[in-house]
Amino acid sequence: MTPDVVPQFLSSVGRPFAARTLPGPGRLPFNAGATIPSAHPRDRSDAFSLASALGFVGVAGIQRAQLTRQADAFHRAKQFSEAPGFTPARTTSDAVCGSRQALPCRQAPPHERNAALSSQDRHAAACRLVERMTEPAPPQSLFTSGYGGRQARRRHWRSRHHGRTVDRLFDLRLHLNGSFRKLPALVAQMPRRRVLVTSVDVPARRAGLDAMLTALRRTRHDVTVQLAPLGNRGKFENINVAMAGMPLDGFEWLIVVDDDISFREGFLDQFLFVAEAVRFRICQPAHLFHSYTSWQVTQRAWNSLAHATRFVECGPMTAFHHSVFADCLPFPETRWAWGIDVLWSEIARRGGFEIGVIDATPVEHLREVADSYGRENAISEADDLLERFGAGRDARDLMVTDRVIRHV
Repeated sequence: MTPDVVPQFLSSVGRPFAARTLPGPGRLPFNAGATIPSAHPRDRSDAFSLASALGFVGVAGIQRAQLTRQADAFHRAKQFSEAPGFTPARTTSDAVCGSRQALPCRQAPPHERNAALSSQDRHAAACRLVERMTEPAPPQSLFTSGYGGRQARRRHWRSRHHGRTVDRLFDLRLHLNGSFRKLPALVAQMPRRRVLVTSVDVPARRAGLDAMLTALRRTRHDVTVQLAPLGNRGKFENINVAMAGMPLDGFEWLIVVDDDISFREGFLDQFLFVAEAVRFRICQPAHLFHSYTSWQVTQRAWNSLAHATRFVECGPMTAFHHSVFADCLPFPETRWAWGIDVLWSEIARRGGFEIGVIDATPVEHLREVADSYGRENAISEADDLLERFGAGRDARDLMVTDRVIRHV
C-alpha cells in the first residue's frame, strides 16, 4: 500500500463502503449497503456463526461483520499513529514516504512532541502498521496450532457442554430434509457390498468391541471382521498385522474402527450409501456434538448429508473405498499414528479425488483422546513421516470444508 493511498483509505473510515476505494492488488470485496459506525462495537462472531447455522442470519450479515473487523484494524492503526507522544521509528518505509521533520528529543513534553509530528509522519506510521497486518502469516503446524485436541478453540455452542441440546436441533432440522427421509428406501435398492472391518483387540475393552461389532453386523451387506491382537505396536501397525496375507480384491470397502464408538440403528447401510452417492473415496462419520472429538471440521454440519473436506481423521472410524487400496495400503509404520491422516489428505490431493465426512450417520466417541504418551515424540514422528512423503502440514489448508451436500 503506497503512502498516497493510506490517507485516502484511513479518511474514508465511517463512510459507506461504496464510497471507499483501495486501488491495486488485494482489493477488498466491499458491500455497497454496509456502513462502518464511528464507534466500533465488539464483533459477535460466535453469535453470527450459530445464527447462520440455524438459518437466522444471511450471508450478507456475516459479510458485513467481516468487513467491519477489517475496517476496524485500519481504524486502530490510524488512532495509534495519532496518539499523543507517538514517535515513529525510522524504517525502510521512510525512503518511500519522503523526508521528515526533525523529531523532538525524548525529554520534550508530550503535547510538544505531538505538535511536532506532521501528518506525513502519522501516515507513514500507519503505512508500516498496515504492512505488518497484511504480511502473510507463517504456516501453522496441524499439531501445535490449536485446531484440534484439548487445545482446540471451539465456539461455545459447539462444545460438549451444550452437545446434547445442539444435537437435538440438528436432528430436528435433518429430519425435515427430503433426501434424508428417503434414505431407507434408497438404501434398500443399493447392491450388496463386501465390507472388511478391522480393529485392535484390547482384552480390557473386549466387551465394548463385541457390542460395536454386533451392531455393525446388523446390515444387509456382507461384513467380514478381522481383529489384530494387541501387541507392543502402534494402531496401524496392528492393523497391518491383521490384514497381512489377506486378499483384498473381493472387498468394496475397508473400515478401520476403534472399540469406543456408539452409533444408531441402521448405521452401516446409510453410511455406505451416502459415501458412494457423493463419491467419497476416504471418509468418516461425523461426530455428534456430545462426542469426544479433536477437530471441529469433523463435527456434523447443519442440514447436511455429507460435507467434503480436506482432512479425514484416523479414528475412531475411517472407511476406504477399494479404488484407494493401492495408494493407502499397507499403512505407514507409526507408533502413535500422528500425521497419517494428513498423509491421506495429500494422497487425495495428488489423486484428484474427494474425501469427507458423512453427516447423515453421526457417531459418538465415548472416550477422550488419550495423551498419556509424550506429545513431543508423537509430533516428531509425524513430522518425519510427512517430510518423507512430502506432505503439507499447514492447518489452515487442511481444516477446510469445500462443499456441503444436502441432497443426493
